[in-house]
Amino acid sequence: GRKFPKWHPDTVSHWFQETLNNAKIKGHKLHDLRHTCATYLLKSGVALETVQRILGHSQISTTQIYAKVLTDILSREMNKLKFK
Repeated sequence: GRKFPKWHPDTVSHWFQETLNNAKIKGHKLHDLRHTCATYLLKSGVALETVQRILGHSQISTTQIYAKVLTDILSREMNKLKFK
């Protein structure tokens, strides 16, 4: 449910966007923080099902999108490994 029921749903998004504009940060939105949260939770070893519940996803397949990002990061980092 809504965390700030007295505010219009766009209020926090507008405040966030204004803050980004004042800081001259372009190309980001409030929803990016959800992506960051999910990625850090998974990188920290939190179970996918737990992340699903934290984010409020009804389908695990939605949460698995973040696990895919983590897999891509791990693959890229492993490719840096050099054997002589």
